[in-house]
Amino acid sequence: MTSWPTVNLAASGTLLPFSEQVEAKARVDFAAAIKKYAIADINPDDVHIFGMRFTSSTTNAWWGRVPPDAITEMCARVPGRPLMIGHDKSQAPIGKFFAAERVYRPVSPRAPKSESYHGEGLFMLPRTPIGDHQAALIKTGIWSESSTGWQALDMLCSICGNDLRGEKCLHLPGEVYLDGGLADFETVNIPHVGEISVVYGGAVRGTHMKMAASADGSFDASAALAAGAVPEFLAMRAEKILNAIGGNTVDDWMADLLEAAATGPGYPMPQRANVAEVICSSDRFDSAQEAAAWCAQHDFRSGKMSETSEGWSFEQQKGAGRSTRTIRLRDGVQAVVKVAKTPSEKNDHSAALAGLLAQQ
Repeated sequence: MTSWPTVNLAASGTLLPFSEQVEAKARVDFAAAIKKYAIADINPDDVHIFGMRFTSSTTNAWWGRVPPDAITEMCARVPGRPLMIGHDKSQAPIGKFFAAERVYRPVSPRAPKSESYHGEGLFMLPRTPIGDHQAALIKTGIWSESSTGWQALDMLCSICGNDLRGEKCLHLPGEVYLDGGLADFETVNIPHVGEISVVYGGAVRGTHMKMAASADGSFDASAALAAGAVPEFLAMRAEKILNAIGGNTVDDWMADLLEAAATGPGYPMPQRANVAEVICSSDRFDSAQEAAAWCAQHDFRSGKMSETSEGWSFEQQKGAGRSTRTIRLRDGVQAVVKVAKTPSEKNDHSAALAGLLAQQ
């Protein structure tokens, strides 16, 4: 009976080396699948076998997430697809996927079930001098990250439910809103997976990610937050996210937002810069370290922490003279937001944000 290989969840990154025993069993269990995608009648012992976690139902670095049903859809498209390096389609593949499966692996004991599904694939590298070298790069952890090139027909906003590439959605993924909390989007209806690549940093949460924005070609989010440059960071992130998802430009998005603001109350004003503290519940997290890691992975400060009777509080923005409102960000995570007292204060915030983004 074919069984899906188990992996060490503590392994860094998304490329998953197996023990010799697990790899040997996979060669037997998946011999037919390996031979299916080989032109010659090869022996499974002629290839290296590795695993890869290529997608997850948790929010990724671009604030998108793949729900469990869409992960199943992706897994059906992965077998037979090539393994590349750096999405460089001018070069030939280095390996091939021969199996994929949706698995349920909680990343922590109390992680929400909705965030604990993953798409895992098995791929083969030839036992040649080049293939042996590439296998060694994986086993030593030098190659540890991956990225998937695929298409999604729909990218649905978590707050309004509209496709965020269209005109009806005015929410920016990664922003905080009083009505709806932390915005992200679901990628659904996936007709095609083109290739999966070894990369320097994958977008799946829990792996390292930098966004190119500064003059030297890198922008470290943690450094910007530590320096307190939150408005500039938000503007850079807004532009990078909108470019990455193929939606409106920042100018178009800001114009839509201000037009909505002019037509009446209830427009979706971003509030991330007004978050005073993030509260992580001990019902959701096992430790302060785990809660701090969640904050860092979701672009919140994690340096100033205080323990409460219900968990841990992380200080974000200071300020006085405003009322506050506590909103849900995720299961077990809340934010205390400083709320503008008057319409004029809201308008000042709109004008300031518009001016800031216009400079980018």
